[in-house]
Amino acid sequence: MQAQVDIRRAVDTIHELAGRFPGRLSGTRTQHEAARWFLDAFRGAGLDARLETFRSLNSTVVAAEVELLAPVREILAAQTLGYARATPPGGLVVELVDAGGGGASAYPCGAAGRATLVSGYESPATPEKAREAVRAGAAALIYISPPARSGELAFRAVKSIWGVPAPGELADMPRLPAVAISYEEGQRLRRILAGGQSVPLRVTAAQPEPAWADMANVVATLEPEGGGPAAEYVLVHAHLDSWDPGVTDNLTGDVLALELARAFRAVPGRRRGLVFCLWDGHEIAEASGSASFVERHWDFVRERIVCQVNIDSPGLADARRVLARQTPEMLRFQQDVNAALGVGGALYEPLYRSADQSFFGAGLPGCYVFGAGPGDGDLPVLWYTHTRSDTLEQFGEAHFAQFAAIYTAYLDRLTGVARLPFDFSPYVERIDDALRRWRGAELDLQPLGDDVEAIRRGLTALANEGDQAFNERARALARTWVAGLFTTVGPYRQDRYGATEFGASFPAVAGIDAFARGGGAGPREAGLAAALRERNRLADTLRRARAVLEGAMG
Repeated sequence: MQAQVDIRRAVDTIHELAGRFPGRLSGTRTQHEAARWFLDAFRGAGLDARLETFRSLNSTVVAAEVELLAPVREILAAQTLGYARATPPGGLVVELVDAGGGGASAYPCGAAGRATLVSGYESPATPEKAREAVRAGAAALIYISPPARSGELAFRAVKSIWGVPAPGELADMPRLPAVAISYEEGQRLRRILAGGQSVPLRVTAAQPEPAWADMANVVATLEPEGGGPAAEYVLVHAHLDSWDPGVTDNLTGDVLALELARAFRAVPGRRRGLVFCLWDGHEIAEASGSASFVERHWDFVRERIVCQVNIDSPGLADARRVLARQTPEMLRFQQDVNAALGVGGALYEPLYRSADQSFFGAGLPGCYVFGAGPGDGDLPVLWYTHTRSDTLEQFGEAHFAQFAAIYTAYLDRLTGVARLPFDFSPYVERIDDALRRWRGAELDLQPLGDDVEAIRRGLTALANEGDQAFNERARALARTWVAGLFTTVGPYRQDRYGATEFGASFPAVAGIDAFARGGGAGPREAGLAAALRERNRLADTLRRARAVLEGAMG
């Protein structure tokens, strides 16, 4: 018997809750009320459910003002970015300078003491834009909202700390006045600057200081057949908190998680159980809920969770394609299941630090799917994300039903098959490719190549092992490679939010590429020292993986 999601009930629930719990901002009363509603709903579905409370540094967004002083005098609508600094009571008068996408390559651009104008629709992430502005000595940040059909202002935050801040991390968080303006106004200012005219302006923002707040995750467990101390689980998670109103991001995902719990509760005999988590502290507090969960339940996550599946923004009315993201061992799994469902034209990309991916340090494989373009003209398909236009008008029942079928098939296979559907060959292929790129870079790569060849032989032998032996080694391999290659700070800390290294195939060794190409910041000797450290981390990771496979090779 296969699980079946009740689409009609899900759609009715989305419409009901969109009116009952709009704008579920992190740590607010509305968010707590929504969490209690879902707690009762999971319990009503027969799951063992609880609220897990924690505290995290929180912020908010308030109205701001940008007054152009020349070449014409006018006032632009604006709002603050979360965690930014307030301006002096009378505002801050500064000259504007264009910093493009706001990454390191945009500087120096004469930013010291000025306000930098940055695109919100280009990499890097908003906290990195703020970090680069602070490093350049900017006095303020003017954030151009992504293109929106109605001139919307984007909700964003500059918190670069992933999760609950630890001692010492707060001092590293970028703090400067930062406000968002509309896409149209941003492009107009950019044209004025390109024409050689100066743009003095006054920024006024009464941004409240960040404060510690009570937050709560919803955690609901569906036990596997037999249960017991050795039971295994798949973690299914979605963020419950949202900007206002947050219908497709992510009320639709929360309701889908609830309906999946109901559907799988009705299917007996599952080999693996399911742990459903709805996170607080996702949007403003930057993944505080998921980070808190993994840090408080480290032993359970490491020993009992086989993989994690994220649900974010199903039901986008204007989505046309499926974007599938995954750690390498789950690529073939996603491709096979999507093909069986007839999902055509899917785009496959590596999983990276977004959407509550707090589990790399714990070594959890993971995947999720998202709605992708094309949009209208130069507007991205998610033009309404993080704006006040994320209403029921943007909800698409057909897209929701498609994603419900995809996630049902994912969980059906992950909880039902005897043999974990992990394929580690993409690791070998990507490492082989990297070693070819790095040839001649003074890094003594031959031993790494020898380890890769041994791992390739070990994976061939692993394929012939029985299910139990395969699963034990597969889980150990996943823990080794995910934790070894997808974090830059090691397993016990959370990487910086929006760090540029996460655009690389293996973030832990992203610096080697820059050195091998002759680039990177600073003297070559310093670059070599950094590259050698990353090389040694990769070497140890490969040797641990090789040791896991030695038993399979006899």
